[in-house]
Amino acid sequence: MPYKFTQHETIYQPYKMEDQWTIYTGCSSSPICISSEGTCAYNHVCACGNTYSSMSGGAVRVTSNATVTICNSVLDSNYAGSCGGAVSVTCGNVTINNSSVSCNCAGSCGGGVIACGSGACVTINNSCINSNTACCDAGGVGVYGGACVTINNSHIDCNCSCKCGAAAVICCATGCFCCDIISCNHTSSYTSGIFSHCCAKTEIINTTICCNCGQYGGGLFAENGSCTVMCNSNFFCNCATSSGGGIYASGGCLVFCGNVCICCNQGTCPGIRLNGSSACAYVYGTVYDWDGVSGIDQSCQNYGGCYCNMKNQSQVLVTGRMYEYGDSSDIGIAVANGGALVVNDSTTFDGSGVAVEGGGTFDLSARTGSEALELDTLVMDDDAVLCVSSKSRSTEPIIQVNNANLGNVKVKGLTSERPLIKHGDIIWHYKGGKLVTDEEEVEPVEQVMDEEPVVEEAILEPESEPELEPIEEEQADEPEQVEPEPEQVAEPEATVEPESEPVVEEQAEPEPEPVEPEPEPEPEPIEEIIDEPDVNEPEPEPEPEDKVSTAKARTVVEPEPEPEPEPEPESEEEEEPDMINPSITITLGEDEPTIGVAMPITIVATDNVAITNITCTVDSKKKRAQMSTGKGTPIATSTYTFTPEEAGDYTVIAAATDKAGNTIEASEVITVAENKDAETINFNAGLE
Repeated sequence: MPYKFTQHETIYQPYKMEDQWTIYTGCSSSPICISSEGTCAYNHVCACGNTYSSMSGGAVRVTSNATVTICNSVLDSNYAGSCGGAVSVTCGNVTINNSSVSCNCAGSCGGGVIACGSGACVTINNSCINSNTACCDAGGVGVYGGACVTINNSHIDCNCSCKCGAAAVICCATGCFCCDIISCNHTSSYTSGIFSHCCAKTEIINTTICCNCGQYGGGLFAENGSCTVMCNSNFFCNCATSSGGGIYASGGCLVFCGNVCICCNQGTCPGIRLNGSSACAYVYGTVYDWDGVSGIDQSCQNYGGCYCNMKNQSQVLVTGRMYEYGDSSDIGIAVANGGALVVNDSTTFDGSGVAVEGGGTFDLSARTGSEALELDTLVMDDDAVLCVSSKSRSTEPIIQVNNANLGNVKVKGLTSERPLIKHGDIIWHYKGGKLVTDEEEVEPVEQVMDEEPVVEEAILEPESEPELEPIEEEQADEPEQVEPEPEQVAEPEATVEPESEPVVEEQAEPEPEPVEPEPEPEPEPIEEIIDEPDVNEPEPEPEPEDKVSTAKARTVVEPEPEPEPEPEPESEEEEEPDMINPSITITLGEDEPTIGVAMPITIVATDNVAITNITCTVDSKKKRAQMSTGKGTPIATSTYTFTPEEAGDYTVIAAATDKAGNTIEASEVITVAENKDAETINFNAGLE
């Protein structure tokens, strides 16, 4: 069943007027400024109408390694001349709970909240971030330079930016959106939803992204080097004035972990658009698409809408189920300009189709099973490439379709006589470097049979002409012999046709030519004389029979030496070396580390090609575990267990290596505190 839209509960409770409030208003600098280490909490704070024209943080500014908590507060209508119209964090941990961050403005980035720097961490729970404005990027939330932000069960609505990411920008940082609603954000450039850029790592879980409008990627824009993971989320009613109504990836990596619904988006290529040499998407689980009925971008214009229009060496790996809820003739995925669609044995297309053109590749080489891949529609032009597996020995068709439009497709990997494509009662085979059906294979034989009598007539006509000339000369030299011959021929014809046939035929065989000049008085006997020697004794015409037989042999032999050398130049193109490093993420257990208690460590590595190895060391001690996803996959996960024996800091170093040998490392510090002794209570106190 398709994923149901998440029903979000009330995100924050209404404020009670009897509570004691602290009000900051009309300040020319940040009213809450934390510049020293420590822990502080603010409850029921109203910071409104403050202006910090020269610096960042119109209401809250944190520049030290401090822990700050803001609860049940209102941070509205503030202005910062630089970044962070309401909140600016460059170092430290800031948590905002059950609060409102609205109508703030930043002269540069982060109209509502900005976190910048590797030591900055912001967590927003059950809050509302709406109607904020940034003169540059990140109208709602901006995360830059190694910072991390986590937003849970919150609304990011009606924010505006002049450039990228009206709702949020994740740049060289980590962002996590969980159980959120991101809606009605607007920008005139790039995406109006989430903008993931430059080595950013973004997770979108149980989140609805809707009604956003921008130029590219109404809901999400993923750019070079970024990795975006989506699970149990919705992209609907978003709009892109250029391309990618739901999602636009320009060199970024998209990972669908299941139950992602993309529907009712508008713009060219309304579902997802991949563009760029390093753009890729990995589908694990189920993706639903209702955008198949709209128009798409440039390529495959006549094939209805598409789930994903890939360009410029882009690649999609599908390992789960894909749905298409548009018209049955619509295309689910359109591959163009060198893009590639890769599927395996677990891939299924439910009601959707595939269109490949402009040098695109439909790669089925990972499918080794005997079952056919079922598609509603398959469209492939002359420049398309179909890669199939040479391992399967099944006699069933490799692909079964309801609608097909096929050109001179190039096929790689097919070494057996297995049928390639089946459409109703029509079956395509790949022979002689092209796709042919059973009917097309019989056609050339019928054409040869039709040409044979035409060749005989062409040969016999010129040969009869030179024979007539010398015959006339002989008749002129011997006129006496010509006169008695017709008298003898006329008598046996009228009286004894069967008895005189052998005698007359023997005399007429060497000289059939003099009979021809007398067709006018008696044409009937001439015909009988000509027919009889042709049937009984074909000796007078040995030469034309030999010539006709050679002509027949030529007509049959001529098409055989034409092997059509097209399959020979189909040498596989040399793959360009992989220069992109994998990305790696370390996730520790949710519980605080305790002496003697095992703590799980999860390492997730992603790459544009494949992950071959993951290692983990804790304080120079190597941990052992097997990759749960298996080697050679573009995303791999390993889980380890660490049991601290004493208090202190432990450094976790994780490393991942891809298929090309590119390696990346990441580190995380585990702080183990000493166990606190339980407070003892003296039950005998006061008793004698």
